[in-house]
Amino acid sequence: MTPQLTLELPEKVSTNVFYRKHAMKRYPLEQAFYLAVREAVRRTSMPPVTSYPLPLVEYLFEIPGKPLDNLNLSSMAKMVEDGLRHAGVLKDDTPAEVAGVLLRQVRSSNKRIRVTVWWAPQESAGRSVRKRPASRRAPVLG
Repeated sequence: MTPQLTLELPEKVSTNVFYRKHAMKRYPLEQAFYLAVREAVRRTSMPPVTSYPLPLVEYLFEIPGKPLDNLNLSSMAKMVEDGLRHAGVLKDDTPAEVAGVLLRQVRSSNKRIRVTVWWAPQESAGRSVRKRPASRRAPVLG
């Protein structure tokens, strides 16, 4: 995969902190993330993705200060992915279009948090993404 988009994010947000906020308090933060993504897309003249499904979208977060637990990166990744959808780069962010996600982080000496997003189209991913037969799917717990 080759880097597709690198951008600075408005702030470091843990999923725990994000979901503790009331929905109306989250809205301005979501809008700030969408705006950062839209500006990065405009600056790089990124074209829309045309080949679906994307087998894997990888997010590499450069985190200043104390690193977050890995799953606490998910709210920021979700806001970036929604921003890509709002900017017209992704058609949608459903499992039919984005088959898998990988979240990684590295410590950074920068003051701002950055994220690089990679993806490879279906034909260049090296393997196809197919649904397993029903008999081989993981059981649903409930």
